[in-house]
Amino acid sequence: MKSRNKNSFLLLALIWLPNTVQALSNDRDQPIFIEAEQVEVNKLKGFSRYQGQVKFVQGSLIIRGETVLLYHKNGAVDKIIIHGKPASFQQQPDKGGISIVSSANKIEYIAKQSRLFLFESAKVSQGNNSFSGEKIEYDMVKGTVVANKGSSSKNRIHAIIEQEKTTKVQHE
Repeated sequence: MKSRNKNSFLLLALIWLPNTVQALSNDRDQPIFIEAEQVEVNKLKGFSRYQGQVKFVQGSLIIRGETVLLYHKNGAVDKIIIHGKPASFQQQPDKGGISIVSSANKIEYIAKQSRLFLFESAKVSQGNNSFSGEKIEYDMVKGTVVANKGSSSKNRIHAIIEQEKTTKVQHE
């Protein structure tokens, strides 16, 4: 039964996300702007830590959190870990439309794979459509969302999917 529910949820996610396959492809080419109260940079280890109401902007990508950890490889951002209550990750899809907004107490973004992992009070939304659970994995390239309820039996996955409006044709 678990597999059937997971597959049904994945099918709903695929219906919801057909136009959000990739975030803006030129975001990675844009400069990064960061605001924080405290900064620690270690170039030798390829790591930097930003603390205190952090705001990270790169093109259409906007990240907010209490702590943001950036891991660098070959001069580019490889991985971002964001902590907050909640932390947020927002990005515009390549094909236009409404931005995808994600929030959780902990977010991990693997830049090269365009994969987002959300932990604790996780939510992914686009317009009026949303998915929430304790853990969400969002693959921006494949346009897939996998959500898990967490370890507590009280936790559940919640989804809101707005139906596309169709116009009725009247016959005379």
